[in-house]
Amino acid sequence: YCTWAQLSAVLEPILADASARASERAEGAHANEARMLVAGCGNSPLSETIWEYWAESRAEAHLSMINIDVSSVCIEQMRQRCVCESL
Repeated sequence: YCTWAQLSAVLEPILADASARASERAEGAHANEARMLVAGCGNSPLSETIWEYWAESRAEAHLSMINIDVSSVCIEQMRQRCVCESL
């Protein structure tokens, strides 16, 4: 078990690295784009936390995030909750 603050401390360097790598990619179909797959997203705030961190970090790279889950109920809950972010 960990808190969101602890998780944030773990995710921050990973997301910073993803942003730097995406910014270095200057050519091709996914130039300047960080792609992320959140498998088994459920209805936790993890994806929203990542999205908000990315926006607040003013990363030069665009974040393309795909959330999947086997539960159609969870996916529908996330669609309703995150409609503005297009998650």
